[in-house]
Amino acid sequence: MTGATGMTGVTGPTGPTVTANNLSAASTTIRSVPFLGVIPVSDVTSNGSAIKNNNGVITLAPNQTYSVNYNSVAFNSSIGTASAALALNGTALANIIPGTQSSQTGGAPNAQTNLSGGTIISTGGTSATVQLINSTIGFPSMNYQTTAVNVVKLA
Repeated sequence: MTGATGMTGVTGPTGPTVTANNLSAASTTIRSVPFLGVIPVSDVTSNGSAIKNNNGVITLAPNQTYSVNYNSVAFNSSIGTASAALALNGTALANIIPGTQSSQTGGAPNAQTNLSGGTIISTGGTSATVQLINSTIGFPSMNYQTTAVNVVKLA
């Protein structure tokens, strides 16, 4: 046996949209990038104020957590080796975020190499920058094309 159903209680406020701050940046042209140089990308879609892109140097607002992912096609006319990595707050080898470097070796010259990686970044009390860089050691430059970097603020 069941009793009468009572009135529905008050509904609370709608929470924030989790993906309100996001960036999709890309480049479809061939870019020759020096060793440890930033691979340039331009905004395709940008929403919110927590993520800003300046030609591949992406600034993240403080006290937040972000998902950052990339993919790129790389090639060099003389070697079949290519690498790319995400770097935090600078482009030196020491700034490479562990686990984000993607490398392929042993291909023929001019062979296209698919590179991809990603990470979760939590910023502290100050803003941070993240950039996709050419991390191919031992070569003065590398060609990158069809590059995309996607960033979503998680919290």
